Amino acid sequence: MAGLQTLLPPEVLAHVALYVGKKYHPVRPYLTDLLALRCACKAGKKAVERAAREHKAVEVIGFRDGASAQAIQTFGRYFGSGCRTLDLGFGSKHMLAIRDFVVSDTRGQLRELRIKFSGSTLSRDVLMEMCRGCRQLRVFDASSDAPCLNGPTKGANLADFASELSRACPLLEDVRLRSNLLSAAETYAMHFPRLKCLSFRAQDPEGYEPTCYDQIEVTLRTCAHVDHVWLTDCIVSPALVDLLLRSPIRGRLRKLVVRGYAEISPELILQCARGFKTMTVLYLPDGEVFSAEPEFYHDLAQARPTIKAFDPGWGSEIDDAGLRFICEGCRLEELVLSSTENLSSDAIEAILQTPTAQTLRKLYFYGNHQFTSAAMLRLFRGCPQLADFVWETDDDDSCPIEDGPHDEILRLIKSRGGKRRKWFKPWVE
Repeated sequence: MAGLQTLLPPEVLAHVALYVGKKYHPVRPYLTDLLALRCACKAGKKAVERAAREHKAVEVIGFRDGASAQAIQTFGRYFGSGCRTLDLGFGSKHMLAIRDFVVSDTRGQLRELRIKFSGSTLSRDVLMEMCRGCRQLRVFDASSDAPCLNGPTKGANLADFASELSRACPLLEDVRLRSNLLSAAETYAMHFPRLKCLSFRAQDPEGYEPTCYDQIEVTLRTCAHVDHVWLTDCIVSPALVDLLLRSPIRGRLRKLVVRGYAEISPELILQCARGFKTMTVLYLPDGEVFSAEPEFYHDLAQARPTIKAFDPGWGSEIDDAGLRFICEGCRLEELVLSSTENLSSDAIEAILQTPTAQTLRKLYFYGNHQFTSAAMLRLFRGCPQLADFVWETDDDDSCPIEDGPHDEILRLIKSRGGKRRKWFKPWVE
């Protein structure tokens, strides 16, 4: 190691430190190797200090229940400058140490703060002190039902908390607070003008219908960056659709998500497709609550041929004819099919014989037993850009293509730049 001090400049050794560790191992070996390099020599210590600012192993950090204040302080001193996402969960304690980590050790570079199931020691004052130290924060998630969050973000305090949070972190683009009775669009969203996604889902969604139209209208005018709308798990009325189509969002909406148990008629979906002229992504409700004839998919493709990503919904009743209409009328790049039992094994041909075969890049199959490995291979050979692929069945958590006879599919994925997606988060204990 002494040779490193004479042969490699500090900035080169710091760059080498960015690649310490094995690619697919859990994150802990990354940190162990970094600590070993830091302790090896003076040059190693300086290299790790530089590398920590952008090392992948410390971008996302979590503090477990057992993490002592000393462990948090030590971790922050060595690696805090590289943390971009902090996840407080599983009974995180020692909030003063965590506050110091956020305010001082991250050096104002934190981009995401997620607070879920944390301990009761988190007060509103400490929380806001943390937020004021994160002027670059883009994501704030405090949507859990943790006791420590009920005070700051519940009932009459919600608007006041949202206003204070907006002043502390003016760049927030994704905010999730717990609102027991109403959706974000009707309560706190209007305080965050840079929001990109607007949700109409209430915390208790059963039978919920967004009806605070005055509040919604203010939100739609204020949030000038929204291009995603989530109408998940709510009753979507003609009045709400009319309001959305009259608002400024009509000219910039790209993604419409009507997933889950959202109650909406096929006619309203078509009205949205015709009105949102920039829409490229559409996710439909579960088949349990949404039913449409094959002609609906023909009309949908005619109304909005620019759709590039499509999900007909979990358990959708879509059949081969409906799938063909969508793949023929829209040049899809992403397709999600989840427990679509009305599709036959011939549905593969419905894709291959349409323009979508030449544009499809992402395909996600969940719980579809009618498709064989041979059919999947035929699909891959006929879709030259397909590289992102998930295939899961109900009775096996592993992807069927990982088993023996599917090497050719894996080879094609790799040759097209696809890869298995793995993600690890280091927990400080």
